[in-house]
Amino acid sequence: MYLLAFLVLLLSPIVYSTPQKCPRPGSNAQFEVYDFIVVGLGTTGAIIASRLSENPDFCVLGLEQGPENLVPNLYAPGNFFVPTPYDFTSPHDANLWSSPQNGQNGRQQYHGSYEGLGGKTSINGAGGTRPSEELLRTYWPPGWRNSDLLPYYKKYEDHFCYYDDPSVTKITPAECTALHGQNGPIEYNRPQPEYWVNNPFFNDSQPDSFQAACRDVGLGVSYDTAANHSGCILFHFNRKRVQNPFAPPVTQTPDQIRRDRLGAIWSRVSTGSAYLTEAVLARRNLVVKLDARVTKIEFDFSGPVPKAHKARYGFDGAAVATKEIIIAGGTFGSPKILELSGIGNAARLQPLGIPVVKNNTHVGEHFRDSYLLSYNYETTVHWPTTSPEDQAAANPMYFLATGIFSWGAHFRTNLNPEYAQNNITDMQFYLFEGVNIQRLSAGYDVYPGTLSPLTSGTPCVSFVATLQLAQTTGSVHIQTADPKHRVLLDHGINPSFTPYEMAAMSYAENLVNNLVTNTSWGRRFIAQRIYPAAGTTIAAHMADGTVTGYHQSGTCRMGDVVDADLKVIGVDRLRVADYSIFPMSDNANPTMHLFAIGEKAADMIKAAWP
Repeated sequence: MYLLAFLVLLLSPIVYSTPQKCPRPGSNAQFEVYDFIVVGLGTTGAIIASRLSENPDFCVLGLEQGPENLVPNLYAPGNFFVPTPYDFTSPHDANLWSSPQNGQNGRQQYHGSYEGLGGKTSINGAGGTRPSEELLRTYWPPGWRNSDLLPYYKKYEDHFCYYDDPSVTKITPAECTALHGQNGPIEYNRPQPEYWVNNPFFNDSQPDSFQAACRDVGLGVSYDTAANHSGCILFHFNRKRVQNPFAPPVTQTPDQIRRDRLGAIWSRVSTGSAYLTEAVLARRNLVVKLDARVTKIEFDFSGPVPKAHKARYGFDGAAVATKEIIIAGGTFGSPKILELSGIGNAARLQPLGIPVVKNNTHVGEHFRDSYLLSYNYETTVHWPTTSPEDQAAANPMYFLATGIFSWGAHFRTNLNPEYAQNNITDMQFYLFEGVNIQRLSAGYDVYPGTLSPLTSGTPCVSFVATLQLAQTTGSVHIQTADPKHRVLLDHGINPSFTPYEMAAMSYAENLVNNLVTNTSWGRRFIAQRIYPAAGTTIAAHMADGTVTGYHQSGTCRMGDVVDADLKVIGVDRLRVADYSIFPMSDNANPTMHLFAIGEKAADMIKAAWP
């Protein structure tokens, strides 16, 4: 008896806060009553739950299947990149692997994740770029294009262009006010100037700077993708300036740290930390439950259309929504919840014993991802990754703190007629210092023995080519009716990558080769290529070396699974609002776009219930 009681307690969700106003009257031992239920409090769900609960008349329940944060130093000063340490086998990680892919020599792709408040924004690289206006105009419906999203970009931003010298940021005051926001919950900052202004590698006034090399090969330079999407780009990072505990103490207010950087260091910002603050979690009309895996959505069939009204979660939890249920489970989680709830391909659901609520063959289909491929070069110098203060303090947490991860590029290959016709950039590269992207992204090492720059100490930079708009499509589906079981993820790389995808990666390889061999920058700083070996074909390199770029989309695609209002087609009172709804992958790092979608979704829901 005691054992049973202990198990029930162990499996019960953790209630993050217990407001007085929620749940609503009518709640009982079988279920609680709320106005809105937000399923998943990751990148977009945290935003939606926070914004809906701004209305004191709304009663909001947020259900998150992940636990309370268990990652040491997740938001500690200096730990803004992939958290150091981060154990991808922690309770936050779903341990999700794809099925073996024929086009990758039977390899399985590992998809690391963070289940908990803020989702992947708790562990991602935090680099910010916006999708191009041309991509949104071509593939997104009216209401979701650049001009429609701009107010939401500005709403969530607290951008450095309002605080820093325009002669350094290269963003004019007019561009700043037109394109960026101030005092929003997400702080955006640029790299420290000593790394890309005073460092000869990035000093734009020098003929052998990286920027000069970009111009020499015809890429051009953009210091703000909101103003100019293509060319070599300076990343903006969603991270906070905070007091540096490793530097000599300086007495400053938070506003002074924000403005003049004296004594400042970075810390991570996630939608969990930015939107679900202590003050927000203390709201009387918001209840947040952790360790609350949603097992299914139940429907009311009394009207002409099935109406979502109840979410079951955890061991035996249930909650009723009198207004709407919003699913924000991500590209893997959202189609899983829909299928478990009877929305999907009837031919797939019926053999699993799941009653069909709405037959929709698109649920879980149209999966797309971006793919990364490394080109690693020995350099003539070592690059500093920490400030002088941090070097003196021997701070081990300050991992890839600025500099070499400051720059990347968006560019057009013009190898896809549709992309070329619409002037859409389809490729990207990142510039890292000595990063083995296979180990960081996929959990394995492509380097034999001690040849890895990370273990041999070889000074090294890595160009990581990114196939942003891959044509290959796969699927994400449940395998059983048990919500604890993982989904079956198939990238669809069978029998190989498409001719366009191989040609686009080959184009990127030639571009990188041009940068390192035919420019003053390359001749000064690049010694030799380390990986892949000379003579490796693009087909072989892609089969052996491609890994996920973590930009997965399409499994609840807008137009097929949800409409332009994010409502699930064929049922009522149910929406999906996350990366799964994207009709096309982004030609950018998607977090900026996702933040705007979370903000816009919240406004749409508020407008529907005045």
